[in-house]
Amino acid sequence: MNGLPSCVPVGGTTGLDHEYTDIDDAARWLAVNGPGQAAVNEVRVRFGLAARQLGEVCAEAGRIRREARS
Repeated sequence: MNGLPSCVPVGGTTGLDHEYTDIDDAARWLAVNGPGQAAVNEVRVRFGLAARQLGEVCAEAGRIRREARS
């Protein structure tokens, strides 16, 4: 199970990349548990992210936090 409704196509030729699902999950985790260096290190280890991915996660987590405040 991927947590998506059955009407949402995943994999194959849908254009969806599993890597970005992991990044979205990591961003949501960081938005709730961060910010801070300890949380960033934890999300990197917990989700097995490379530096480039970690940058995407931090940016997305910031966007999530901003949206939550509005």
